[in-house]
Amino acid sequence: MNRPKLTAIAREAGVSPSTVSKVINGRADVSTPTRVRVLDILRRRGYRRRTPPNHWLFDLLIDDLAAPYAGQVVEGAERAARRARADVVVCTPGPGWLGRVAARGSAGVLLAGVRLTPPQEVWLAEHRLPVATIDLSRRPLDELCMAALASLIERAPALELSLGWE
Repeated sequence: MNRPKLTAIAREAGVSPSTVSKVINGRADVSTPTRVRVLDILRRRGYRRRTPPNHWLFDLLIDDLAAPYAGQVVEGAERAARRARADVVVCTPGPGWLGRVAARGSAGVLLAGVRLTPPQEVWLAEHRLPVATIDLSRRPLDELCMAALASLIERAPALELSLGWE
């Protein structure tokens, strides 16, 4: 399949080529509806992004950063990520969090104290983003974070790199 041209994607989305570039590069200065529209067109046209070798980005979705366990979970996830040569972005559920996950090119989502809604589960499955839940009732959290992150890395899709626009 031929790689989609930046200008063709922009024309179909009704935006400028620079906006498409911002979406591809995960810039925050694009509205969520525009980002979703551009990402949907990119997906339909066969654009696939690949996480660079030995570099993984995962989202840690935590329900409440002030919760008694939050510090342990963040510390455990960060330590697990460092060991795996990965990065973790900490976020809380709220409007637009799925769009931000997509914009960052996240390879998966770690959940801590969060229950996904059925539409969120469908969205993550459609976008081939694996999910792992950290069981907050068990200890030690550090080991649970390592196991959850290892599970995500094992299930993260290996996607084709199509960054060169013709």
